[in-house]
Amino acid sequence: MNELTLHLASAKDASLIFGIRNLPESIKFSGTGQPVTENEHFVWFENLLKDKGRRLWILNDGIDDIGFVRVDLLDEAVGQIGRVSIGIKRESRGHNYASQALGLLTLQLKDMRDFYVERLRAFVHFDNIASVKTFRKAGYAEVNTENPFVTFEILLSNES
Repeated sequence: MNELTLHLASAKDASLIFGIRNLPESIKFSGTGQPVTENEHFVWFENLLKDKGRRLWILNDGIDDIGFVRVDLLDEAVGQIGRVSIGIKRESRGHNYASQALGLLTLQLKDMRDFYVERLRAFVHFDNIASVKTFRKAGYAEVNTENPFVTFEILLSNES
């Protein structure tokens, strides 16, 4: 297996994200349960890249870009909480890439000075068994269940 890496997304990555976002299983487990149009996606993507409260990384397996990890800062009084979202191309699933990507994300966030996050939070559809297992394997704790989502969190240590 090749070494996985994360790099910050750029405008050229919009089509990759769109393809993953509109997979039937992605739609099924999304917050809206609806596909997005190409135009809606590209407007959203352009705004995301400009937003200082959001970061998007592309996951690469040494050969190809295979997915993404996104963190959106949540407006919370108790420290900086980042909402994490992750997506992997269909043909790259089943190789433990998602949990590895979450580990790489933790390392990326520890090195960032302009994007401070104390905790990561994920909202996972409870029927999305693979994602539930992924977040558990990556060390996230289940903190809440509100149909149809399970909330996972992990505290990031600022120590080296």
